Amino acid sequence: MTCCDLDALRAGDPEAWDALFAWLWPVALGAAHARLGATFPEEIEDVAIEALEGIAAKASQVKNVEEFPKLARSIAGNLAVSRWRSLTAEKRGAGRVESLNAP
Repeated sequence: MTCCDLDALRAGDPEAWDALFAWLWPVALGAAHARLGATFPEEIEDVAIEALEGIAAKASQVKNVEEFPKLARSIAGNLAVSRWRSLTAEKRGAGRVESLNAP
């Protein structure tokens, strides 16, 4: 299933971008939920939004519209893992440096 014309997206047509984002929102949200749902559910929508921003940045590299869902899933998954690692490190005292020889 395709949602919009790739040439219209590249030309910056706002209706085409709205249609693309509406099509990809559940994909990005699902990928973020799969990684963050159990531990940081409050971060899911932020990661999905960042993923869609990443889609906009990479639109010129896409060869056909059918690649967008895979790209959205990949970007959202990678962002979610990165966010999870960052938040988990913060919970465990990231930045706190101690000697390995300390008792």
